Amino acid sequence: MDITRMKTVNYLILLLATALPLSAEGIHENFDNVPANTALSSNSVPNWRQEGSAPEGSASISDEAGQLSGKGLRLYKTGTGALYETGGPLWSDTDGAFIFKLNFRFGGKMPFDITLHNGRTSTGFYITINTRTGEMALSQGGGESVFRGEVQKLSVKELRPGTWYTLEIRNAVLRKDKTEPATGKVYLYEAENSADLIVDGISIASSGSIPFSSFKTLLIRRWGEGPLDVDNITLEVAASH
Repeated sequence: MDITRMKTVNYLILLLATALPLSAEGIHENFDNVPANTALSSNSVPNWRQEGSAPEGSASISDEAGQLSGKGLRLYKTGTGALYETGGPLWSDTDGAFIFKLNFRFGGKMPFDITLHNGRTSTGFYITINTRTGEMALSQGGGESVFRGEVQKLSVKELRPGTWYTLEIRNAVLRKDKTEPATGKVYLYEAENSADLIVDGISIASSGSIPFSSFKTLLIRRWGEGPLDVDNITLEVAASH
């Protein structure tokens, strides 16, 4: 191949690469690369920091918080928040459908929130699990809805302290359209027995004052008694069927 033709080919490859949209960052977090007893902060645990009213150090990486083996994230005190975000969107409406998954274990009677939002707590998917009342609340609404304007409540009385559970949002689709909310399907089951569904594909819709078109922040917050352990968090493209 002559030099002129080679330069032309290289230019076309560069032009094509720059024209392609940036792919979603996703999440693959199991905390195993972080030393045990590390307090949660952006300086010590990449992309994570503690938020909320609890004293600093109320969220940390622990050998005792890992599922099966390895390490996990433990939230110790009421009002403790664990926030995950990077420099760019974790997912956007142009990236197609995604699946979000995390495993959790609780040690007492408490409500805790799992929120996927747009970097401002006004728009996103909101899930609250209250082990004191045995209820799960899912946000319902759309691009023009009032913040947490509607809530769907489900019974999750089967949840037991000390047992690992998996929460999933499958086939979630973000949208720019103001007339249609972002949507997905929520599943909840015992981590070692996925066939025994506690919540089986219940619809969730985004709440907020603007469309949920860009997922930038994951926030986990706990209230009440006992520790909350979290491990094996993933955000990736939904498998096609």
